[in-house]
Amino acid sequence: MLCSSCGCTITDSQNISKELNPYPHDKGFGTCFECGIEKIKGMCIQLFPMLRESICEKHREKFDSMSEDQKCSVVFLAFKDGVLK
Repeated sequence: MLCSSCGCTITDSQNISKELNPYPHDKGFGTCFECGIEKIKGMCIQLFPMLRESICEKHREKFDSMSEDQKCSVVFLAFKDGVLK
């Protein structure tokens, strides 16, 4: 099986898309872990402005000083805690 993003060879157990329904790829294709993480990170980055606007000024300064990975963690927690829906 090939990753539909980067073309690397992956096994079925390495395909992070295998549980998606409907399956987003043609037969013989999937998504490797690295490409999946990049797609998720890209979606998180798009949510940074919305999350930033929803927090108080004191916390905005802290948020602005965080790395992208730290901000992505905050986005995940915001979804988990129901701040973002």
